[in-house]
Amino acid sequence: LGAVEAEVGDSDGSAQLMKLEADLKEQIGIAQAADNPNRVRDLARLLVLAKTAEGIAVKEGATEASNAVQTAVADSLRSFVGKEDYNFDDVYSEINKRGKNAVSALDDIYFEDIAREMSLASKAAVAKFTGKEEYKFGDVSKEIDTRAKGAVSAFTGKEDYKFGDITNEAMRRGGDAV
Repeated sequence: LGAVEAEVGDSDGSAQLMKLEADLKEQIGIAQAADNPNRVRDLARLLVLAKTAEGIAVKEGATEASNAVQTAVADSLRSFVGKEDYNFDDVYSEINKRGKNAVSALDDIYFEDIAREMSLASKAAVAKFTGKEEYKFGDVSKEIDTRAKGAVSAFTGKEDYKFGDITNEAMRRGGDAV
């Protein structure tokens, strides 16, 4: 395998791929140290691509074929970032830029639909909670108050609450246990 690696290492494409792999490994280390799992994942994917290209070249065993594969990968990355002399930050920046452009290219109608659905869902929840189709300011607070008074009345067995009623009922129910 060493002779094949030496042969592959002599080509321009191989040298470019080896530099790319070294840059990727260095950037992965930096991303790991920065605890940035998304960047580590993206860099690892690119490293797999570079290693795959190198593996294909080694398997082919022909210097011309391996050089062509390696050069094609390096050319693709150059084209992707739009620079002849790129580094890995350029690749990462281009991925981020294209992702942001793709998100901003989405039609705003999707966001409006989501907002409308959320509004309808919240109105339905309020209507179900208050029992009223049309919401007026304070309806939720009034419903909470009514439910709390009902719960106290059910617990104490009294229509009108007076200070100490809950404690007295708890003592009556629990006796010495309380």
